[in-house]
Amino acid sequence: MESASTYWVPIRDILHEMGFEIKLVNPFHIKQMPGKKSDAKDVQWTTELLFKDMLWGSFWE
Repeated sequence: MESASTYWVPIRDILHEMGFEIKLVNPFHIKQMPGKKSDAKDVQWTTELLFKDMLWGSFWE
């Protein structure tokens, strides 16, 4: 989910309470990773980087 405003905060809280590990990732870091990117493949690309442990959290309370 893109953090365009504060709409992501309640969803993050719910997922965290359910036991999910949450990372808020800076999109600049994703865009700097080599690979093919397009709007249609953004989620797949982000997921692939996450599973390869190539993303790090930018913020956590």
